[in-house]
Amino acid sequence: MNADDFDLRGQLGKVLAGELPLDAFRQWFASALWIAESEADEETLKFAYLVENHLAEFSGGHISEERLLDVLRQAYADWDGAVILVAVAHR
Repeated sequence: MNADDFDLRGQLGKVLAGELPLDAFRQWFASALWIAESEADEETLKFAYLVENHLAEFSGGHISEERLLDVLRQAYADWDGAVILVAVAHR
């Protein structure tokens, strides 16, 4: 996998459209993030870390899958390559 394979927007879009199971996305993301950290641009990395934080909240049982998808859907809609700051209410 190289930096060109780190299509976070494309992969996340598939999850939100129901074309890719969340578990498959999480597996892809864990592998892809290693590559992205050394090769992706700063804005993409900031968005990736935002996604990573939300996935950690879900994995830790702090938010439901439904809430995770809602938060990711909003972040996806807001992302245009710029820095995104999304305030998340935990319920």
